[in-house]
Amino acid sequence: MERRVLEEGNELSKRKATLFFSASSVGDYTTLRDFGIKDTLVSYFYLRKSLKFYPPQLEKQHKEGGIFMTDSGAFSFMGKKVEHKMTTEEYWLPYLEEYVAWLHENKKFIFVAANLDLDMIVGREVVDRWNEKYFKPLEKDINVVYVVHQDAQGDKTGLLRLKEYCQQHNYVGCNQTMKDNAAEIYRICNAYGTKVHGFAWTEMNLLQRFPFFSVDSVTWLGGTRFGTTYNYDGKNFSTIDYKHKYRRKANRIKYEDAGLSMEDIRGEKRIPINNMNLLGWLGFRREFLKIAHCKLKNKPVLYYDKTRR
Repeated sequence: MERRVLEEGNELSKRKATLFFSASSVGDYTTLRDFGIKDTLVSYFYLRKSLKFYPPQLEKQHKEGGIFMTDSGAFSFMGKKVEHKMTTEEYWLPYLEEYVAWLHENKKFIFVAANLDLDMIVGREVVDRWNEKYFKPLEKDINVVYVVHQDAQGDKTGLLRLKEYCQQHNYVGCNQTMKDNAAEIYRICNAYGTKVHGFAWTEMNLLQRFPFFSVDSVTWLGGTRFGTTYNYDGKNFSTIDYKHKYRRKANRIKYEDAGLSMEDIRGEKRIPINNMNLLGWLGFRREFLKIAHCKLKNKPVLYYDKTRR
């Protein structure tokens, strides 16, 4: 496959870095948008359950200057029991063609979409055929991120696949399970001038050393799921476990200034808890962008509006 050189005016070439806030339901997406978050990710695995909801919302998000990312849902499928029929290419073609058709239909409002990265289920040769037939043609209208996976058979680290993809594509994705090889991933992608998306790649100590072009996180939902509190004090981002919820009261003034009620927070109401943690994650985002703007060998900082939520 021939690698396409990005044009100067391409939106991917203009951007410096971003953090996508992930949602797995209409309610969570609405929470993000109501809070002012403009850069979001929803997997097609969840999105297809509410197909009528998203197109008008994505159009509005686009008009507001936000960017939208979707992945294929492969990660969700890989978390399920794999039956023999699922290892065949034919089994996935209806889903694949449905996904790609939706991308074409909504291409005006999608910044980036991931390929159907089922390497661990159908094998790399099948995925390569899909990439060539379905996803390379999409690059005329949408940025496509090609996702790398570790292969226990012959590429345990996934680095061989990464080099291969960097030679062929402008944008590659790596799951956080590859974090032990973060330095090598960073080196390889810089050598080829390839942009990297880190799926669930939000460990600040790693991003400080190896900032990627883009990352995403659904961890902002940790408060309603696990009782976790995420806090940003203007310089440092911290995670507080459920055993120390009492420490939330130290931020009463900050929360109330943001329009949050301490009574609602103490009552563990879903939206206030999510908004409380989004305050912290906006701080994480700010620190990540600060690092990325300094270290990424890319366009100047002026191409990215750091004030945008």
